[in-house]
Amino acid sequence: MAMENKVSAQAVSKPDPAQGGRAPNAGHRMFVPTDKPAPVLSWCEQLATGLPEVDAEHRRLIDLINDVGGLHARHATTEELRAALVELRRYSAYHFQNEADLMQKYPVDAKNRRTHLAAHGGFIERLDSAEALATTDTAAAVAHLLTFLAKWLVGHVTGIDARMAREIAALKSGVPAGDRVQEDSPANQALLNTVTELYANMGARTFELLQANHRLQTEIERRQRADEALRLAAIVFDTVDEGVIVTGTDNKIIAVNPSFCRITGYTEDEVIGENPSMLAGGVHPPGFYRELWGALTTNGRWQGEICNRRKNGELFVEWLSIKRL
Repeated sequence: MAMENKVSAQAVSKPDPAQGGRAPNAGHRMFVPTDKPAPVLSWCEQLATGLPEVDAEHRRLIDLINDVGGLHARHATTEELRAALVELRRYSAYHFQNEADLMQKYPVDAKNRRTHLAAHGGFIERLDSAEALATTDTAAAVAHLLTFLAKWLVGHVTGIDARMAREIAALKSGVPAGDRVQEDSPANQALLNTVTELYANMGARTFELLQANHRLQTEIERRQRADEALRLAAIVFDTVDEGVIVTGTDNKIIAVNPSFCRITGYTEDEVIGENPSMLAGGVHPPGFYRELWGALTTNGRWQGEICNRRKNGELFVEWLSIKRL
């Protein structure tokens, strides 16, 4: 796009009822970086639709997009960027409502109107996606958003909005539909609608990929934390002074720690797959073990003093804690 004939637009002619009858932020810029970077997008006469009110609002949108770009270039805080995105969304919704009112006042082609309004909805959705992602992946979200905004706005203004302006001009002048300019032939209208929908879908897919990438990164970080927790648990398991036995649902031993081997005299290979009852010292009556298993079944845990037997046959008394996971 040509970048000459730059114009800075500050005021908007149409009042915003939500602002008490004033146009939003008329006459001043809300976010102004100290060292102003190159603009993301500049106004040029090729973007003019011939509808002064619409053109003024387009200039304001460009200003707000450049505000976001400026904040991104100077690595502003997430809060500053989100505030700028909120303002851009609010003003976009205001502008789109004005265009919807204009198409209602001058009844443009129904299919063109639906395509136009759907494009507006897609634009707002992309802004919402970017704001949501900005809390977790600010730089990537804003960088992709700025690319989307610049391309979308130029394409929308020079295509959909220009067609709307031509239709309105024709309606105002009373030109019959059959006598309108060639650009508005059914074939060209269908092509413009198709390209608009295609670009909207591409924008949606881009942000879906960003969101998927964020979910993947979150899952990677979660697994890294889980791996670290397991690593620390393994360190504790291997270095704790108390003997530890891990059994499966079939009550067969699946792991023991070095302290268990030191206390009992059994190696790990000798006990894996065995029942812990192999350690029984033969001292406790059957009722003792029924009480132990009853507590474990009811409460999920048992602890108490028990007499067991080492590999060499020596009896030893230990404080045993059992917990069902």
